[in-house]
Amino acid sequence: MKKKLRCFESPLVFAALVFLANPVFGVVDILPDVIGGLLLYAGLTEISYIDSRIDTARSRSLYLAAVNGIKLLLTPAIITGGVSSDLLAATAFFGVAETLLLFMIFGNLYEGLSESVSLRGNADTLRAFDGARTLALFFIGVKAGLTILPELSALFEIAALTDITNAELYLSIAAIKNYFYVLSAFVVLALGIWWLTNTAGMLRSVRRDSAFVESVAASYSAAYLERPAARMCKRLNVSKYFVVLGLLFYITIDMNGTNILPEFIGSALIIAGLALLARAACFRSLAAPAFYAVAVQTLAYFYRENKIDIYADLFRELGTVSFAASVIIGLMEAASFVWLAVAASDYFGAAADTYAPPDTSRMLYGLWPVAAVYACIHTVMYALPIWQGYLWLPDTVCIIVAAVIVCGNYRLVTGQIKYLEESEKFRCADSSASSTKTE
Repeated sequence: MKKKLRCFESPLVFAALVFLANPVFGVVDILPDVIGGLLLYAGLTEISYIDSRIDTARSRSLYLAAVNGIKLLLTPAIITGGVSSDLLAATAFFGVAETLLLFMIFGNLYEGLSESVSLRGNADTLRAFDGARTLALFFIGVKAGLTILPELSALFEIAALTDITNAELYLSIAAIKNYFYVLSAFVVLALGIWWLTNTAGMLRSVRRDSAFVESVAASYSAAYLERPAARMCKRLNVSKYFVVLGLLFYITIDMNGTNILPEFIGSALIIAGLALLARAACFRSLAAPAFYAVAVQTLAYFYRENKIDIYADLFRELGTVSFAASVIIGLMEAASFVWLAVAASDYFGAAADTYAPPDTSRMLYGLWPVAAVYACIHTVMYALPIWQGYLWLPDTVCIIVAAVIVCGNYRLVTGQIKYLEESEKFRCADSSASSTKTE
């Protein structure tokens, strides 16, 4: 039975465009594009099976979410730094990276859709896709230019410092930055509304093309719904992205004295990725260590961001108390790393035995030794800040090793699932041939 395709009726894709269409003020994004990238990834799930270019666009939307997630984490440090040249550099870097990704995403998306429509749809739908692609690429380019434009005032501020004679002129030009902010926001908002309206019209045109929608639904059913192994592998791949991204948050990166990759966010991402496998394993086994890890790591993060200098000369006694608190919180956090690693490994092993052949969990590599080493290094780093520079490299190496192990385990499970599927096909073909020969 053909399944009605929800993609052309689901609000996820349109909601993603709303997050991507709003004005950006330097690095400040009122509606974070990281959410838009994740919504786009989820919204393109079904139609990603009808053309490889659409699947490529869907995968790149995760890169878009990652780039904007890093920008979101860096935003407080960049703004509080108060250096206009740093703001210009950050705006230009993230603006160019995001623009290139958006060009590739929407280029691949509409190329795949246009090719599918030319084979299965009508001329009206094809024209709607072509018009939407042109407008999307135009809007992305204009938005990028207008986002960077106000920050160019930093160049005049730098010129004022080097050319004292014309400093007043340069500063007066730089002072109109706020007017450019208003102008850019107005133009981007107007074009964004036009883009959203055009996209809504394109989606209505697609829904009226019943032949195209039915053909895509049939392709989706054959490629996904009727292949349980494909669904399992897809879910495992999404889970892997979340877990690996969460591990990256365990890398310590300080900017202006602030850790821009909080561990508790990493643990939340890891737990979210493992929760996608809840159909195959009991999530209750992960609930207690997950809650403990997020709670303790949140406490540790905010304590370290606001603690008193333990080396203060005038407060020796208070410094000792602060040092003791740092050690206790560090040990609690170390326990959270190890407990979460052990529980996550057991949980993933149970899911592997459900998805793949039994006893697949025995083939998986354990994470707890790496977690134990990382926990010890991490505790020393924060209890004795003077050692942070020496221990940063081994601390980071532990995370890289953990990410490699995680990717290897996921790859092993998906390989076993595909092997099981091929074995089933071979047995079915063999039995069919035997029955034909008997007849």
